[in-house]
Amino acid sequence: MRSVIDIASLAEERFGDFIRTSVNPLALTRDQSGESISAEVFHKACVIGMTSFGLPKEIGGAGNTPLIWGQMLEQIGYLSSDSGFPLVVSLRAGLINTMYRSGREDIIKRYVKPMVFGERAPAFAYTDGTDPFSFKTFAQKVEGGYLLNGEKLYVTGGATADTFMLYARTEQNGFDDLKVFIAERSDPGFAVIASDLAGLRSAGISSLRLENVYVPDERVLVPQDGLSHVQRFLNERRVFLVCPLLGRMQAILDDCIAELDAKQRYGNSLTAMQHVQAQIGKMSTLVEVSRAILYRALERQSSPQFDAYWDPIGSIAKLTVIDNGIELIHITQKLLGGDGYLRSKHYERYLRDFCGYIPGGGSQETLIVDLGINAITNYDLKQKTQLVMEKYNSSLNQHQGDEESEQSLQKTA
Repeated sequence: MRSVIDIASLAEERFGDFIRTSVNPLALTRDQSGESISAEVFHKACVIGMTSFGLPKEIGGAGNTPLIWGQMLEQIGYLSSDSGFPLVVSLRAGLINTMYRSGREDIIKRYVKPMVFGERAPAFAYTDGTDPFSFKTFAQKVEGGYLLNGEKLYVTGGATADTFMLYARTEQNGFDDLKVFIAERSDPGFAVIASDLAGLRSAGISSLRLENVYVPDERVLVPQDGLSHVQRFLNERRVFLVCPLLGRMQAILDDCIAELDAKQRYGNSLTAMQHVQAQIGKMSTLVEVSRAILYRALERQSSPQFDAYWDPIGSIAKLTVIDNGIELIHITQKLLGGDGYLRSKHYERYLRDFCGYIPGGGSQETLIVDLGINAITNYDLKQKTQLVMEKYNSSLNQHQGDEESEQSLQKTA
């Protein structure tokens, strides 16, 4: 297993120049204009092996573990001053992996392998602002396939995608269910519409509009129980979602220290002041606490304890990294004063971008509720288990007492 230092060196060696020349220079411009990172940049990321670093060897990936892939995403986040770039890279790797796990050779040949090498670009189209069984996106069965009508919101990378893993509500025998389709941008009636967001503007987050979009039967990825499918996908996604944020947190801390060290007050560097040192210590704590829980969540994905549908440690990691990241930026802005609010310093953009991660993979408040339910359920289970054991032990003791009494009577007789 590579150490964090090895991964940092490897990221710099393989991807450092590319990120500094192709991603970082236009970060501010894209943020101000709302323009997405180009499809060419994401294609190049595939060509140099960035997207495939965490994918199985069977489809051309590097075959790395979730922990190593997460650490690489952390370092990509450290190198990239544009938060939208690693967000899309990590999402597309997750989508490729999910489609590969379908085990369908036709899907792997037509979509998965081309995606690995950047010849196709996937996106995830799930939410349309309602619960899964009230989706506005509805699939009607017709001869040879389905007609899709409705809309999808907040499709990350949608501006540069050509293939969409799309969830739609269906009705069969009077019951609603979810199916998962592979829709293509070129399908008649399929429209991609840019979204105007506060942050993550370079990630090409879009909405979709579908008007009688015909999808043939062979492009039904999951024929039933799409809810379980999306739960598995989002459960893994929560952890990888925030790996680049951890790297950016470390970069912000490093940049903040460098700026404070260069500033002089009364003949001394600001980093010599105890109040500043205390705040930097707090920032360092936020980074290391985030790293500890995130690495634990990544390692857990390869362990028997990992719950494929909803893992509490992964949810806690997502909550922790985002909340700590936002707090870290606030501290940075306070320490740097006016410089912390200049567009050229990026911090105000990072704050908007970090807030943009809040709804990803389930909002912070939703995850907190789920964690509370999980804790209560575990408590109730322990109580019931303890009650059963007490009854069992009581019964066992009573049985042993009866046997001893019977043996005593036999001896007396």
